[in-house]
Parts: sequence; structure tokens; C-alpha cells
Amino acid sequence: KTRSVSGVSVGMKFNFCGRLDCPDWVLSEIAIVSRISSIRIKLICAQVVKHIIDGFVDFAKVEKLTSAQGLSKSDMHAAMAVLRFILANAARYETPESTLIDELQQIGLPREHCDQIHQQYVASKETMIASLKARTLALPHLEDVQWRVDYIACSSVTPPDTPTGAVGEASVQLKLRATQPTPPGASATSRQCLVELTAAQLHT
Repeated sequence: KTRSVSGVSVGMKFNFCGRLDCPDWVLSEIAIVSRISSIRIKLICAQVVKHIIDGFVDFAKVEKLTSAQGLSKSDMHAAMAVLRFILANAARYETPESTLIDELQQIGLPREHCDQIHQQYVASKETMIASLKARTLALPHLEDVQWRVDYIACSSVTPPDTPTGAVGEASVQLKLRATQPTPPGASATSRQCLVELTAAQLHT
């Protein structure tokens, strides 16, 4: 028997969910989003997009918009979580614009709400994609490796028990230079790291 949540059959696949089921928690909160007027949805979506792009959101403004319609603070956070899930994932999976509006109706959002979310998505899609990619885990890129082996045959200043660079002992110097991951449009930055190891340390 097919299970459904808020009238949506579990097992339906959605592009904005990465071709997976829409999470139950999203479906269960659709009723809250539907209680907000479409014009307020537009204004809230603008705040959600801003949060996706630069991490900032004016919660006081959003709370004012939702409380005017009798929603509690927990309802406000639920509505914002749903809208953020929709917009961020639609951008992450680069959902076609026409597909998104159809899928939003399939999960139970009123057509006028779908239109407002769709408009915000179209206007900010590329910026959201760039921002999400910039925050994706990325490792530094190794640019250059230099190495040198030193062997001190004798010295009048270095005592024999010096751990690095000791008389009669080889040591290896490694100099690594890597480029740090940066957001699109930002200048790349490089960092250098110098490592010195004795022969004994290299064999451990």
C-alpha cells in the first residue's frame, strides 16, 4: 500500500530533491507555508535567498511578516526551513525553472505561492549556485614541492645530541606551497609550509 504525507505519495521523485523523495518534514510543513499570503511569501523568500548567498537574514522582519498572519515563532522557523530547503536544493541540483514550478504544485503549494518562489529562484539562481559551490568542502591545491637533504659532517657549534641537523646525521627539508580554496571572483591566496625531519623521524 502506498503511503502518503499531506496528500503526496511517498516514492515520488523530485528534481529539486536530487531525484529523491521529498522529505516528510517538508511535506508536513507545507500547510504552514500555505497559510502565508503569496505577497509575504515573496518577501520571505527574498530573505531566504539572502541567507543562502551571504548567511544573513533579518529575522525581525520575517517574524513581523508571519506574526501578522497569526503564525507563531516556531511556525516562522518551520516556514523558513521549508523555503530554504526548496530554494537551496533547487539551486544545488540546478533544477530547470519550468520543472520547479510544477514540482512545487505537486507537493501541495498553492499556485500563487509557487509563482512567487519560482520568481525568486529565477532571479537568484546563478548567484545561489555560485555561493553554494564556494561553500562546498574543497581541499587546498598543492602548487609546488621543494626538498633538500642536509648532512653535517662536523661542526664546532652544533652539539652531537641536537635532534635536527645533528653532526653525522642527515635531515630533510620540505617546503610546500598550496593555494587555498576561494569563492568565485576572489583572488587566490597561497600558503607555505616548511617541514624539517631527521633520518630517524623519516623511518618512524
